Amino acid sequence: MGDFGESKFKSLCARAQLVAKADRDRFGWDFVVQEPLEHDECESASHMTSFVQVKSTWRGPRARFARPRR
Repeated sequence: MGDFGESKFKSLCARAQLVAKADRDRFGWDFVVQEPLEHDECESASHMTSFVQVKSTWRGPRARFARPRR
């Protein structure tokens, strides 16, 4: 199930035109998600970066993604 959830998440990022890089590190993050840089932006320009850990389970006929509770 884990691979399916990660694959679905990566697909959703691609549809939203976000870059999702698989990056398992010691903190447990599965992906680093970033906005793509525009051609005229400098490499050092700041852009949105998110660290994401994907958890997936089957509940009924459809997969669902939710934000973690705070």
